[in-house]
Order: sequence, then structure tokens, then C-alpha cells
Amino acid sequence: DLQPDHDYLISLDEAEQSTISAKVLSDGNVLAEASHLVDVLAYDQWAGMRALPELLAAFCMPNSRVVDKLLGKASTILRGSAPDASMNGYQSKNREKVWKQTSALYSALIAEDLQYSNPPASFGTHGQKIRTPERIFDGRVATCLDLAMLFAACFEQAGLRPVVLFKEGHAWVGVWLIDTC
Repeated sequence: DLQPDHDYLISLDEAEQSTISAKVLSDGNVLAEASHLVDVLAYDQWAGMRALPELLAAFCMPNSRVVDKLLGKASTILRGSAPDASMNGYQSKNREKVWKQTSALYSALIAEDLQYSNPPASFGTHGQKIRTPERIFDGRVATCLDLAMLFAACFEQAGLRPVVLFKEGHAWVGVWLIDTC
């Protein structure tokens, strides 16, 4: 029964190396023991493709207040182009309406005039820190992965299904135009 110190873990700003040790005892006798080095990552650090790449999903934060504001702006943009349109995900069962929602979200994000920052070398393999939506908007700067995760959060909150794609040194976000995955 591991009982990690959650306050310590959330306060980590940089990765640290630690050791996990275990002993198997029977009647006071040590039957086996082992120690393994582990990397303890900062709360905002993704390990990349080297270990459990699917943990990237933890950095998609659709309940962020920033995402709500972007959805509100996107809804206004969408209604400006088609008064009867709404951010209703796949409810219309119409790819064109989903495309318009996607376009409105893109326009809302572009209007924020965020500045692009290059990711660290080899981020796909070794991972990188990922800014939360609030940090992106506070600093007004983001890497391609930061923006992909912000955009994915907006899609998810709008009821759409995002997908994050990688190529060496770059990340993109996409969305299904029909309700599938």
C-alpha cells in the first residue's frame, strides 16, 4: 500500500530521481528484496514516448476556466456566421456543422495572439513540460504540444473527439468530423 506524499509531489518543479525499495518478509526473515531507481516527474511534465505515452491525455484539461472562455468566444464567432448554429458537438450528425464548430474554436484561439515557442529537442522521445491552459494565457507563449493540448481540451469540452498527432519535433491536433474514435 504505497502512500505517496501528495503535497511533496505537487510541489515538484523539476524531475528528481528516487528509489523504490521493497522487502518480502516471512516470520521476520527476509525472503527477497529489491531496489529500483525511478524518475519522479514534475506535475506538469510528460514522459514522452519512452514510457506510457497515453498519459498525455492527463494534460487535456477541458474543465479549465480558460477553455470555458475560449468556448464562449467560439460560440459568439459561430453565431456571427450562422445565427442558428451552436457548439453542440455531434448532435447535428452533420460533418459541415462540426467543421464550423472547429473553425470557430480555431478562430477564437488565433484571436488570442499567443506566441509560439520551440519545443526542446527530442521532446517526442524524452517528453517535456506541458503548460496548463492558465499558464499559456498568463505567459502568452506556448509550444506546439502546449497548443495541441489546449485545442484538444476545447474540442473535448465542446463535445468533440480530439486526436493528438506527432512527428519528430512537432505535435498537431485533429478532430473527428463524425462521432467516432
